[in-house]
Amino acid sequence: MSAFAKGILSNLFSKTAVAVIGLLTVIFVSRHLGAEGRGAIGLFMSVVALIQLVCDFGNSSAIINLSYKHNNKNLWLSSLIWMSVVCILSFPVLFFFRHLPFVWLVPPAAFIYSLINLNHLILMGNQKVHLRNTSLLVMPLLLMLGFVSLTLWKGGNTTHYVIALFIALIISAFVSYKMVRPFLNQKEPYSFEKAILKQGFWAQSAQAVQFFNYRLNFFLLAYYIADTALSNFAIGIYNNAIILSESVWILGHSIAQMQHMKILNTESREENFKLNNRLINLNYFGTFVLMLVLILIPESFWGLLFSGDFVYIRQLFYVTAIGVLAFGISNIINHALHAASRFKEILFCNLIGLAAGAYTAVQFMPNYQVLGASFAWSIGLFVSMLSYLLVYLYHHRKFYHRNYLYLQIVISLLTFSVIIIVFRRLNIFEDLHFIQRFSIALCVALSTSVVVNFILSKLMYGIKPHNS
Repeated sequence: MSAFAKGILSNLFSKTAVAVIGLLTVIFVSRHLGAEGRGAIGLFMSVVALIQLVCDFGNSSAIINLSYKHNNKNLWLSSLIWMSVVCILSFPVLFFFRHLPFVWLVPPAAFIYSLINLNHLILMGNQKVHLRNTSLLVMPLLLMLGFVSLTLWKGGNTTHYVIALFIALIISAFVSYKMVRPFLNQKEPYSFEKAILKQGFWAQSAQAVQFFNYRLNFFLLAYYIADTALSNFAIGIYNNAIILSESVWILGHSIAQMQHMKILNTESREENFKLNNRLINLNYFGTFVLMLVLILIPESFWGLLFSGDFVYIRQLFYVTAIGVLAFGISNIINHALHAASRFKEILFCNLIGLAAGAYTAVQFMPNYQVLGASFAWSIGLFVSMLSYLLVYLYHHRKFYHRNYLYLQIVISLLTFSVIIIVFRRLNIFEDLHFIQRFSIALCVALSTSVVVNFILSKLMYGIKPHNS
């Protein structure tokens, strides 16, 4: 088995284990704290992620690229200084949001999360994939064990969750530091690495926009639903639905991280294009199967697994499916652009998706609340995927026949139109909301396009010969 395949399997195993542990934690939290408690924790973690997002302007995935040519110790120390400044300056800002749960614990949580992430980035830059994957397991495992222990000992509440979270974060930070320490022993004099901010600005700007694509709806739900208890209840249901939907991306994230390093070590643009095309097909089909399994699980299972508050989750999967599938494509393209340091273009694609998602949220959330939030989440990811495709195909246009691209577009549009007509004329899925039927039609059309691309790739129609 090649090192590339072994790396993918290692990533897949660790991310699957993290996802399973996370799911068990979500189940336990949901059953003992209900949708309202789950929503409060979700809101706290969203604010932590927001501060961490600013920290990551000096602690972005650009560090992986920089670690190939720069002193690792200087990168690490420079990033640490930036993170410390951001977290200290966040306290005065959070004063205006002191009504939020555990608000004064947000900066230290964000700092430790960012420190762990920094250690993982240095490990990835040194191609220590297995070490990074081992470290990934520490925090979620300790969080689950800590919260379960505190709940069984003292009873379940959100305070015990936060206590368990900090214990897990501190131990995880120590473990990841011990792993990365051998790569921080360079004895060159220290100088602040401005490159982490220069490249990190564009890389993290794109990530920041992607964060709002994922998390904007948490804050909008709290805004549109005035009652605090009801908004926490809605956020709790939406949060679990999104977490379960995002868990399907395990395969794509596992593939993309190895793809990133493969591209950095391959000079041929044509070979990279062929690799990316194969990975897009592989990731999409794997994502499709996993999402289909998620949709087919009956509602009663989610009620039994979490609590009776969460039986509605299955209805949201019909809507989140198109966002999940779209990301299956854009995730591979994102990493291809990232490896080429095309951060401005990644930012552009994510901004287009954010604008589409925000507009959809404003139009649909006031009337449809959680269903509208899920639809906005998916539309943002779908439009972002279309932008990624346009940028990617433009840069690789000499390797791709335009006529076959037009063929894919025409077939996809015809498929979508036929599905919509069939739904209307034959009253298929009439028990579903029109948002759900529209999303299903988009899923079928997108899947048809990917199948056509797969066939053309296999027949070598979609890829031009090298001498063309």
